[in-house]
Amino acid sequence: MKKSSINKFDICRSVWAVPPLALDEENLPMDSPNSALISHIEAGGIKTILWGGNANIYGMTCRTFTAMAEMIPDWVASETWAIPSVGPDYGKLMEHAKVLRGKGYPAAMLLPYSGPLDVRGTETAIRDFVNLAALPVILYIKKADYLPPERIASLVEEGIVTAIKYAVETQDLSFDPYLETILSSIPVSRIVSGIGEIAAISHLTTFALSGFTAGAVCIAPKRSSLVHKALLQGSPETAKELCLAIQPLENLRISHGAIPVLHEAVTASGIADMGRIRPHFSPLEKAIIFRIQSAVKPLLAMEKML
Repeated sequence: MKKSSINKFDICRSVWAVPPLALDEENLPMDSPNSALISHIEAGGIKTILWGGNANIYGMTCRTFTAMAEMIPDWVASETWAIPSVGPDYGKLMEHAKVLRGKGYPAAMLLPYSGPLDVRGTETAIRDFVNLAALPVILYIKKADYLPPERIASLVEEGIVTAIKYAVETQDLSFDPYLETILSSIPVSRIVSGIGEIAAISHLTTFALSGFTAGAVCIAPKRSSLVHKALLQGSPETAKELCLAIQPLENLRISHGAIPVLHEAVTASGIADMGRIRPHFSPLEKAIIFRIQSAVKPLLAMEKML
């Protein structure tokens, strides 16, 4: 596991894979399926792996989170940047900070908090986590009013925030005044698109963001790496063509839940058995699982060709 501090080259060197997490009946991470999934992702050229929403960290107990944080270094290669997500509420932030302190992780991602808040209180929560965990954070922005751009810039300048996962969904992703304001004071090298590969085509083409996070990369990492390469080289049409294969799966994620569909898709791929999904999600219906299996087949076929 990479333990050195993060720089702009780390941020752009790879797609950020966001895998699901396999838990046993006691809600503890299972070594074999999680290790198999990460090995598959890394074999496709992925060097950054982020455990966040798809891993359902929102619903974890501190016991589950502690076990995951202790096991991740054994799942990843020596130069893989492994990113655990923390929070989202203040109580969990403080618990997670104690767990991660001294574990060697170079950064953690703050899950976006959607409960009652204000700007100064949110910034205090971020600073308290960084001080207690003794590591910087990745800011996950899903709402345009989460923090004012000038406060985000200040956190970046101080080294509190090392990167930003930007996932504000506008009707037209190529028109985003909030993102434009952020980019006026924060280096673009610190920002990745956080809404998946298809959205990343607009984000990277219009705003030249440094990379993107993705879920389908867990099944087809070689293809996803080619999408990343095409966008960084200024070839959006090539990226669009490569993304055609994931459209059926992405449509299912939109209709039936991005997190549970990806969870089931990894199992359907045969790469690893993710087991049953945990609350606040429920198992998918058999008819939907059948459609997921059908959507995964062309992805696997393309991956074999590559």
